[in-house]
Amino acid sequence: MSCYRYKVINRTKTPILKNVDVLLVLTMEDNYRFNEDPFLLNLAKKTIIQYNKGFKTGKKPESIKSTCHDIVHANYTAFKYLKKYNNVIILEDDAIVINNDIRIYNEIDTFIKDEKFDCFSFCSLGLFLKYNNNFLKLRKTKSCTFGAAQALIYSREARRALIKKIIDNNFGKGHMDGYYINSLDNIFTYKYPLIVQIFPATENRKEWVFFEGSFPVYILILFLKILRLETCPYGWNVVYFFYRNIFLLLVLSILIIRSLKQVNVVKYVKLVQTKNIL
Repeated sequence: MSCYRYKVINRTKTPILKNVDVLLVLTMEDNYRFNEDPFLLNLAKKTIIQYNKGFKTGKKPESIKSTCHDIVHANYTAFKYLKKYNNVIILEDDAIVINNDIRIYNEIDTFIKDEKFDCFSFCSLGLFLKYNNNFLKLRKTKSCTFGAAQALIYSREARRALIKKIIDNNFGKGHMDGYYINSLDNIFTYKYPLIVQIFPATENRKEWVFFEGSFPVYILILFLKILRLETCPYGWNVVYFFYRNIFLLLVLSILIIRSLKQVNVVKYVKLVQTKNIL
């Protein structure tokens, strides 16, 4: 499509992830915020930038009337462009590497080679539960959907499924993460955050309104503020600590609540006894 152009910025015969053919960066025309980190440039066999001229150019379907829908169209276009490849990474231009331990990426490379997966996230929001000692799997619920799509590995089959779903909705429904990616069955992540993003006030953030119908967006915004994820990437460590220890934290919460109730009962009984004496 004439509203996109492509540039190959790196090729390597010794990629960090041997089972990933291409890393494609989504960015806007005349936007220079993508940091050509050598680590990112060598994750896959080939690194390509997709430049997007935006939905206001008038060259895209009429159903695309917002930044949210434009992101969906950009992903759809990238999927079509990469249709001949097997596993690919779609990277948003604001992605930040906070952990580049090669041993971890070797584990991920083996995982995507051996396991049936649709999407592997280097860091996302959602109800991720333990899959094995090092990996977590998304459990989908109505109250908690997938969020944050800054660095994802897609299988070829998953891209085909998403292309169909996007076409069926004519680009004009939902966010890429909470609506489309969330429809996939096998979404995994590592037990630690690796490639993350922060959430400053942007045009796309203004369109959140509801987190894909699960809960009011002000709760999500409050969550981001508490963890300082609007400006600092390291709050993701707290998120992933919760993922790794969710059952322990739930048990502790139940015990604390029960203890508080018992304390209140004791106080109430003493108060009643005191009144009866008087």
